[in-house]
Amino acid sequence: MTASQVCAAGCRRPAQRELCDTCVAELVDALRRLASGGVQRTRVHQRHDYSRDPLAVGCPQCEQPTRTPCVDTAGNPTTVHPARRNRATLVATTRVDTRSGLYEDLVDTLARKDHTGSESLGVATKDVDRGVSFHAAAADAKDQLDAAVRYWTRAIASTFRVAPPAATVRTAATWLANHGALLAQHPAASEMHQHVVSLVKFVQRLVDRAPDRIYLGRCGVEIDRTVCERDLYALPGRAWVQCPACNWWWDVGARREWLLDLAEDQLATPTEISQALSRLGREVTPAMIRGYAHRGRLTQHPPHPWDELERPRYRIGDVRDLLDATKEASPS
Repeated sequence: MTASQVCAAGCRRPAQRELCDTCVAELVDALRRLASGGVQRTRVHQRHDYSRDPLAVGCPQCEQPTRTPCVDTAGNPTTVHPARRNRATLVATTRVDTRSGLYEDLVDTLARKDHTGSESLGVATKDVDRGVSFHAAAADAKDQLDAAVRYWTRAIASTFRVAPPAATVRTAATWLANHGALLAQHPAASEMHQHVVSLVKFVQRLVDRAPDRIYLGRCGVEIDRTVCERDLYALPGRAWVQCPACNWWWDVGARREWLLDLAEDQLATPTEISQALSRLGREVTPAMIRGYAHRGRLTQHPPHPWDELERPRYRIGDVRDLLDATKEASPS
């Protein structure tokens, strides 16, 4: 492109390539936010490394590096390594902890089975029967992100004849972000910019919610032939919650049980089930669920087709039944 041409993304800024520098930076930032939330803290760990002594040999007693065998002055075996102790080298290792990226937050939102979008759990009332969609917004957004990142990774790799990264979404997003110059030169750069940036903005809205509130589904009350669509959130410890739109009062415990009933036949991993049930008042850990499965008390189901780790899934209703049976069998 020439300097007189404008950015193909529609911002009307001058651009040397398909995208201007501002749109490239916006696209790269969106991809980086998918993969990582940035550095949270840096930790330095120190340890003693005895293997760096060039004169050390393997002790005939314990095979650890030392200049002297593990024997005392009388020739009896001992575990003392005076030379090895004095010759130890202090080695520092830096570990960087990062915040979760948007993609991980989206997976966590899907795992928690709570709601921040407009298309989540359906509502069944005595007057209206609506289909159940178990956090359809988060599931649909994840599928779209998976497809988009993989598609543009293959497009960049094939167009510029570079080796693509490992087939994980976060790795691919990082790889794309590190090739900003290639993104700007791709013939479909404007389409890529619009596709990725709009998806990331949608996911950002989806995962942004008040972390201290419990989602209780959509209200669903029918007033004058109009069903209330407002989402219900309750503060922890509250027994009742009032719909901010129609002012209807709901029993928090009953709404929790209703949500659990909706999730009976859903399949999920132990971590997902633990997060979902714990947020709805049924405390259970992933280790407990794996223990039930190991003892043959849970039926294992195939992994989700999109799960790159191929983790087995279990029916949420089966885990609930086991928790109820264990509670009834325990002494009061």
